[in-house]
Amino acid sequence: MDPRRRSRGLLATTALLVVGALSACGDDSPGVSDAGGGHASAPPADARAGESRADGAGVANKLEGLGSVLEISLPEAGSYELEGDTLLIRFSSGSKDDVTAHCLIARSAAQGLGLPEDHRLVMGYPDGERECAS
Repeated sequence: MDPRRRSRGLLATTALLVVGALSACGDDSPGVSDAGGGHASAPPADARAGESRADGAGVANKLEGLGSVLEISLPEAGSYELEGDTLLIRFSSGSKDDVTAHCLIARSAAQGLGLPEDHRLVMGYPDGERECAS
């Protein structure tokens, strides 16, 4: 079997496992219950402000988790860095010109986590960095 085809199959399998594992870690926030038959009211303004800060922290936590999982599951990934809304995965080998499979896996996993579209995923190789398209 062609080593490239085998590598692609391994990456595709890894992507499916990563997405499955991360989707199990998705948003666990409780829904609105109407068991009492009443109507739900909007939370006070200060509570909504706290929610937006919590959402930001939630995104950071999800990016951190995504970095940990990708570091373990992507072949030759050596480390990751998180700066704001940017997750950089560093590889010990490979090339920025052959980033497609890594980006596919990373974007699929991010989508499974429900990350907003405004985060950035960047793959870093010995010959440079490449941002994964949204």
